[in-house]
Amino acid sequence: MISNTAKMRAWGKTAYRNRQAKLRAEGETARTTSAKRIMNTMCPKLGKRVEEFIDYYQKTQATTPLFLTYVLDMCPYEIAVIALRTLLNNLDRNHTISGMSFRIGKAFENEARWQQALETFNPNQLDLLKLDDRSKAMKLKQFYDYESVSERFTLWEHKHKTALGAWILEEIRLHTGLWEVGFREQKRRGTITPERFVQPTSQFTDWVKRFDTWKESTRTFNMALETLPVDWHCLMGGGYSVEDLPPFNFITGKPRSWFEPHANSYAHAMSAVNNIQKTPWKINDEMLDVIVKCWEMKRVVGNIPEFGEIDEQPRYTGDCPHELRAWKLKQKDIKTSNVATKSKRYLACKVIHLAKMYRSYSKLYFPHRCDYRGRIYALPLFLHPQGSDLAKSLLDFHNGEQVIDEDDLMSILVHGANMWGVKGTRDERIEWVNKRKDFILEAADNPHGSDWWTEAGDPFSFLRFCFEYKKFTDEGYGYVSHLPVRQDCSNNGMQILSLLLRDKNTGRMCNLVEEDRVNDLYQVLADRVYDVLKKDGGVIAQEWMKYGFS
Repeated sequence: MISNTAKMRAWGKTAYRNRQAKLRAEGETARTTSAKRIMNTMCPKLGKRVEEFIDYYQKTQATTPLFLTYVLDMCPYEIAVIALRTLLNNLDRNHTISGMSFRIGKAFENEARWQQALETFNPNQLDLLKLDDRSKAMKLKQFYDYESVSERFTLWEHKHKTALGAWILEEIRLHTGLWEVGFREQKRRGTITPERFVQPTSQFTDWVKRFDTWKESTRTFNMALETLPVDWHCLMGGGYSVEDLPPFNFITGKPRSWFEPHANSYAHAMSAVNNIQKTPWKINDEMLDVIVKCWEMKRVVGNIPEFGEIDEQPRYTGDCPHELRAWKLKQKDIKTSNVATKSKRYLACKVIHLAKMYRSYSKLYFPHRCDYRGRIYALPLFLHPQGSDLAKSLLDFHNGEQVIDEDDLMSILVHGANMWGVKGTRDERIEWVNKRKDFILEAADNPHGSDWWTEAGDPFSFLRFCFEYKKFTDEGYGYVSHLPVRQDCSNNGMQILSLLLRDKNTGRMCNLVEEDRVNDLYQVLADRVYDVLKKDGGVIAQEWMKYGFS
């Protein structure tokens, strides 16, 4: 049997390789990890050379080449970045030297065109162009439409773009060694002629292979453990065993150097995280069987989305521009919906696959760490106690506790009401559960014959509560429960501030002061805003009140 550590390494390596292959196939090689390292190393060197080249013509009486005038207002290091990025994106395409030169020159033209757009377009147009949920072709079309009514950019001549690209391309060859001239035979009009093309040097390709081999060995797919996680004692090295895997940072979101001067002050936080990650868990077999059957039946519940995809519309062939625009918007919505559905399906599939794997573990442990705000997060991916409704419903505490009195039972009932989405006081939530006892037991007896539980806010977690409630009714007090009763803070930031300030009034609005009713700080503030607007009586206040606010 393959060990957990071997699986984490193998899956992490596969994920890294797939990511790099995807970027290269999409023509985004400059975004690969190896290319980013090349850019960080080579851009300063190339930028220095470009700066010296430009300074020579600016400080002497020599005639400035015409192609150089197009980029004199650019930073030399910006020139280096644009040129290297374009080269790396096209280096594996075997372009001719003139073809690669033109592409680099075109990249500079596009940058100049965009800079002019920043000066002439209004902010609303720029915001629309920066939207990420549209295709590149759609963005370009809108860019051209905006440009047609603004100051039109004067396109550079082909020969000047090629000359500009040829100059910087040769500088890259001389000062970075990333590419060399290759020769091949090209058949044109029945005649075979030699042709020069751009090809990566053997040193560069060998370095990329060695870099990727090293980098993929550092990537892991974080999983739950069968044994106790390693305690945190310093800013690195906890959670997973350092001997088997690369060390993890205790605090994420900021560089470790930010926290090293105060490393000795995090002992209390590390102690809390160590206690959390020592909590043993297990997979709930009953819930896993239900979820697997829902998946096999293609039943749409909670985090299990539709299995089919929406058919795209027939291509519009009319002449009406308004109908064409409506067709494009509808087509975009269909594609966006299909992509989102497929992503949700992949996530559900990953959770189920991990649950089947973890099912054989006698105990599950989830290593944790903090982010720079002090919030604690689980390190394993997809299936963990802070995951989706599907993931949470599959996890039980390994060590159970007896339900010995009404207070214990009330906590379970309130949890069930919360999973449905019931709001109100504690007594109102308990009453809601008591009135629906028969429906809850029916859902527990035959979850696939009942659709009632699927209407809950967190349907799988609610069904997990139904199973728990049925077991309690069968056994009564003394029943050993493994159900994680989840509780959430309300207005957590204001809770902390009111505690620090000993402010009882704000604490009451944040439910820190025990009362029969549940308070809502947002609603209190909304009521105050309404009163102020009503008292104001101005035009803006009246329009705001008409618009409404929650």
